[in-house]
Amino acid sequence: MQSVKYLIVILFIAISFSGCAKKSINIDVSDSKYQVKEQVKIDIKKINIENLSNNGEMKNTILGSDSIIPIVPETPTKKTVEDDIKDYFLTMEMLKSSNRVLKIIVKEADSYWTFSDVQKIPIVGLFAVGEKVTYGLNLKILFEVEEDGKVIKSYTFNDTIKIKNGNATQDDIIAGYKKLISQYREVFFNEIHNQFTKRYL
Repeated sequence: MQSVKYLIVILFIAISFSGCAKKSINIDVSDSKYQVKEQVKIDIKKINIENLSNNGEMKNTILGSDSIIPIVPETPTKKTVEDDIKDYFLTMEMLKSSNRVLKIIVKEADSYWTFSDVQKIPIVGLFAVGEKVTYGLNLKILFEVEEDGKVIKSYTFNDTIKIKNGNATQDDIIAGYKKLISQYREVFFNEIHNQFTKRYL
């Protein structure tokens, strides 16, 4: 049974590395939408979002380090992040008489899972099929408050959100992605709310 599972994993990875993994996966992450716990009145009249992120790059290594496999959901991770940010600020009470604009630049918002070094080793990999590997979401987002066209305040969130999950099947990948998005929403928006919105706006 273990050998069959291992062969499935190898086949799955081989398909991924051949380029077929670029086919998108339907993953519903609506059940972990961030719920704003505190509405804030902000001295902002308008919000502009510019999304410059790509979908991440595959990094295939033989031995010595984990391979990086981008997650390609039907709704790209960068689009999910952009929509989440829009939804978050829509809950805030903006000041119509303000002369300030909030500019948000999404520089990085890509997700991935790893094919571990141990899983690549024949025979040894048989025993690593059920191991949990790293899933990550790279985030680099710049917030700028502009007044009369000049930047008066800025804040950057630059971090990689990580969780652990299995990677033996597509169902594992889906579960891992959902868990990753849930974790990012909790970490990112709690920090933005307390360290940026309440202090800078």
